[in-house]
Amino acid sequence: MVMIGRCLVMVWAGLALVACTEPAGGFDDVGDETGETTDDPTRGLPSVSTLVIPMRPRTELELSTVLELVEEDGGPRLQFATRLDLARGEGYPDVLTVSLPSSWWATCGPVEGALSLASLEGSTDAVGVELADEATMVVRGHAEGAASIIGAGSITLDEEACAVPAGTTLPVDLSLTIAVRPADDARIEGPHRGCDGPIAVGADPSTEGNWFTAQLLDREGEPFQAANAEPDAQVSVELHGAFEAEHAEPDVLARWVVPSEPGEVEIVPAFGQPRTVEVVEAEAIVAATVQFQLAGTASGPLVLESGERYGEGGWGRAANRIAPIVVDADTDRGPLCSSPATAWFQLESLTPQVCTIVELPRDAGPDGYTFFGARTGQAARLVTAGTCTLSLDAPDVAAEAGFPLRLSAEFADPTGLHEF
Repeated sequence: MVMIGRCLVMVWAGLALVACTEPAGGFDDVGDETGETTDDPTRGLPSVSTLVIPMRPRTELELSTVLELVEEDGGPRLQFATRLDLARGEGYPDVLTVSLPSSWWATCGPVEGALSLASLEGSTDAVGVELADEATMVVRGHAEGAASIIGAGSITLDEEACAVPAGTTLPVDLSLTIAVRPADDARIEGPHRGCDGPIAVGADPSTEGNWFTAQLLDREGEPFQAANAEPDAQVSVELHGAFEAEHAEPDVLARWVVPSEPGEVEIVPAFGQPRTVEVVEAEAIVAATVQFQLAGTASGPLVLESGERYGEGGWGRAANRIAPIVVDADTDRGPLCSSPATAWFQLESLTPQVCTIVELPRDAGPDGYTFFGARTGQAARLVTAGTCTLSLDAPDVAAEAGFPLRLSAEFADPTGLHEF
């Protein structure tokens, strides 16, 4: 910790935390409300006003691409074409070491075997590529520009692949496009692309619906991902607002914790346009589309309607959880751009002998059973055949949103439903 005037600067896990309100008693000891010293360095601190999340450079990369088996007069051979973009600017490495894996995926299935490169051609004044060894390329970005690299090599199959016997050596043709682009423009992407509305107070930062990213842009304003920076930390950003000190330690923008109080957060990339995000409470919600869904696999959950009967012909690929799911929501300031906070909602079973309330895991259940949309935190489990009546309330949401919402439907014997 370092005191600068009335500001406390903490460097914690590579993150700079700045708090500019001195609490009573100064910063020498951090105490709880009883006055006793605690080992928790965040308790008793004022909220943090600025978060600095740096870009994380990357100097090594394992190439990931899909091979294609091609039949030619000389026999089968493997080919692949891929692209690497390098950002050029302060902090972005000029040299990237690219290694080749020993496990690949081809259009015809998995391929096990080390790929050995024999030659690379096509370096330019902007981009230089050379072989460090038979499985490693060194890429150097000298200046803005591009190069088309052609390589030749071979793979000896460790196992049978694509109907080719194990031990066979196949020639490999590589086509690699490398572009060096200036790192001088970026934009902040919200949880839903193109949505500039508010986000919810206390929304769960571990759900993908609440994530923000700093996206690099090329000269035409098109997004690109730089191979010489970590995918989730492509651009350095600062966040200005009021953040709880105990939550102020994200290493990437995607995991910053939404404040527990309403207000504005300004997200400022190192270059490009900043973005102001409004954080709202439940009272701001004026409309919501909610579905009661029976958990399903990747093909989708079953959307339930009141007055209907379900399960008479069997259950198929469905799991024993009925959950109210928020498909979208509007606030008095525009569409809600994040998942709502689960604390806003209360689910009640009016027929507990048929369906009982259970907590709903954040993630998909076993075998991938899941829902489409934002979860409200609880679900109902069918206990026996009969009519299940559920009521979803959101006491603090505006009256015009139409809560409480009710589902009343009849269900056949639930023993055929999968559990999670």
